[in-house]
Amino acid sequence: MADLTAADITVSVQPRHKRLVEGLRTVIATVSGGDGQKTYPANGIPLPALGVFGLHSETAFVGLQQPVDGYKWCYDETHHTLRIFQSAAQTGEAATAAPLVELGNLAVAAFSLKLKIEGQ
Repeated sequence: MADLTAADITVSVQPRHKRLVEGLRTVIATVSGGDGQKTYPANGIPLPALGVFGLHSETAFVGLQQPVDGYKWCYDETHHTLRIFQSAAQTGEAATAAPLVELGNLAVAAFSLKLKIEGQ
């Protein structure tokens, strides 16, 4: 199976969710993708270019609303990707503290996340 790419990701930014405060743009966007046919790539799911989000050069903050799917989603600023983690208990490993383990090379089911992004 092929890995998910930025071209597989859909971004929807509502015009009313764009603001400029003290030189930083604040954007609320819905990011969706995945169909169970493509796999989770190394370094996470690549996001489209910042321009798609209405930004020009950089992000100062990215927060996301966690879906209720049993996974922990995180934004990786270095790679401009979404990373997915699961508890060790979900992977079948014995762990009392259930540390988080990255998803690995598995098919990614359909997802939709809401992100709050601040940047320039």
